[in-house]
Amino acid sequence: MPTKIEEIRDGLKLDLECTARWRREKAVEYPHDKQNLVAAAELEVLISTVDQVPEPMLTTYAELFDHCEDLETNSQMLGSIGFSRWYATATEFVQDFISVQNGRGGPIAVR
Repeated sequence: MPTKIEEIRDGLKLDLECTARWRREKAVEYPHDKQNLVAAAELEVLISTVDQVPEPMLTTYAELFDHCEDLETNSQMLGSIGFSRWYATATEFVQDFISVQNGRGGPIAVR
């Protein structure tokens, strides 16, 4: 049986994977817009680093996500990866989500 932290990691990984898949579908739908493939590749990098997100940060992420008044925030942030938000790791994404939920966030432009 997975631990709570494993469930949080799996959930984050699944969100990133679904967003990457959606971006690849958009790339087929709009072949002239290469940014969708760029975004999918960026998401794949984040997926590969989910296991490196520190446990305390994941716990905070999950608590904020579970009590988020604006349920669209996470989806909007995921959808903007590779377009208006860039992260080198999943840890940076989680940090940004925490900052946004605490009223201190803004786009991170790290490549």
